[in-house]
Amino acid sequence: MACPTRRKGSDNWYFRRKIPADVQRILASLPKDQRPAGWYKTHISISLGTADRNEAKARCPEVAAAVERQIEAFRNGPKPLTPKQIVALSGLLYRAFAEGLEEDPVLTPEQWRDVAGSNREARLGQFGLGAQLGIFSSEAERRAASMEQRFGRSYAGMWVTGDQAALVDDVATTSHPSVNLTPSISLGN
Repeated sequence: MACPTRRKGSDNWYFRRKIPADVQRILASLPKDQRPAGWYKTHISISLGTADRNEAKARCPEVAAAVERQIEAFRNGPKPLTPKQIVALSGLLYRAFAEGLEEDPVLTPEQWRDVAGSNREARLGQFGLGAQLGIFSSEAERRAASMEQRFGRSYAGMWVTGDQAALVDDVATTSHPSVNLTPSISLGN
C-alpha cells in the first residue's frame, strides 16, 4: 500500500502493510503480548503520529525500514549469544541487582543459597508444581515450563536455549560470597 494512509474516523496518518505469509505463521505462534505494537494477524498498522500529510510522508521511510528489519528478524529467528555478550549481560544484571541491594542487602547468606538452589532447580526442570505435575513431550519442554515459572515468560526461552542457562546461577553466586554452587551445566537445545 501507499504510505501514508488514513484510517476511517481518524485525522492521523498511518503506515500500513500486509504481513508476508511466512511471517504470519511465525506471529501466530507468539502470544499476543509479544507481538510488536501495531502488528495484527494479517497486516501492520502503525500511527505516524501526525495529521499533517507532508510530515507523515517524511516519517514513512523510517517506519518502513524499522518494519523491514523486524520482518527479517522474525524470519531469521533468535540468534545465540556470543560468550562476550553473555558476560556483558551477566555484568549488567549483576550490577543492577547489586545496586538495588547496596543499602540494604535484605537476604541472608542462607536465603542466597535458597535463591541459587531455586535457580538450579528451574534449569533442571524441577522448579514449581507445573514442571513437576505437567505432561510434557520432552525434557526440554519440562525445563522451559520450569524456567518460565521461575523467571517469567520473557526470560524462559533465553535461558533454556543454550549455555546462557548458567548466567542465572552465576548472578546468584556472585551476589553473595557465601553462595557456593557446583559448576553450572549446559542444557543445550
